[in-house]
Amino acid sequence: MDEVKVLIESLQKGNTTDPIGYSIYGYDNNGTKVYDIYLPTKGLDNFYFMTYKNGVLYDIASNIIEPSNYKRTLIPTQDLVEMNFKKFLNYNEFFIVEHDRLNYSNYQSPTEDESNDYLNLGYEAFQSEDYDEAFDNYCRAIAEKPYDPSLYRARSSVFDKRKQISLAIDDICRGAIANPISNQNIYTFAFEDLAATYRENLNFEAAVKCYTIAIENNGSQPWNVQNRAKCFSQMGLYDQAIHDIKELIANKKSIDLYFDLGEIYLKASLIKEAKETFSDVVNFLPDTDNEMYRKMLDDMNKPTKDKARLHLQKLN
Repeated sequence: MDEVKVLIESLQKGNTTDPIGYSIYGYDNNGTKVYDIYLPTKGLDNFYFMTYKNGVLYDIASNIIEPSNYKRTLIPTQDLVEMNFKKFLNYNEFFIVEHDRLNYSNYQSPTEDESNDYLNLGYEAFQSEDYDEAFDNYCRAIAEKPYDPSLYRARSSVFDKRKQISLAIDDICRGAIANPISNQNIYTFAFEDLAATYRENLNFEAAVKCYTIAIENNGSQPWNVQNRAKCFSQMGLYDQAIHDIKELIANKKSIDLYFDLGEIYLKASLIKEAKETFSDVVNFLPDTDNEMYRKMLDDMNKPTKDKARLHLQKLN
């Protein structure tokens, strides 16, 4: 890994504007550790892209290149996303090795406030279900601040609503490599977004892969594990779904987790377990001694308890 970083530093030496920063993804390809190197240009319209394997550099077409000739690996961002980023779904082991950009101040734009205005206008239009207006404003925001991953994530939500799944995925991936500061959580968010897009469009296998990558790279965040369990359940993999939910319950009891577990038992035709779990939902008490807080939580839990009661009525 150190030799990869030394290589990148040699490419950047004496050149502070082109490329800007770098990202390294790693994965296991049939037992061989492979590193993909992303070197963005200012504006993020293009990237220098290389793959490093066993001491040898390759371009995106798998041709061997010399480090001194790295500039011939320049590729438009759109092509890079389409040709390369999504391939990570094909690997069982994926890891974020290194991510480094210049300080955020190096990316400040004189039109940053205008970009935020466009983002807010886009959000308001999105909430009003005016997706064309939202799209136009998100595009204006991206034109002003192309290094901000949140803008691509926002625009991807419009593509989701339009059922333009390929374009939604492209924007999610572009947001991941547009990150201007060292924060690998951005990559976790990217895979969370990808998982949600795949799940919404019933591609549960791809969704599970994305949730798993997010979990492995940012700890077992409960929402990712819970959503993965729902995907497992949709695929009929009930043992895996039950395992995920039970692990979460072992760490923190939650009425929503018990309800999800009950529904999984029901789908798996485990009627006895489903009845017991829905009864746990109906009898669930918030873990607090604060009476006012307990009442507030009880009120919030009422819709879930009502749904559990309906299930019990049908099962009895």
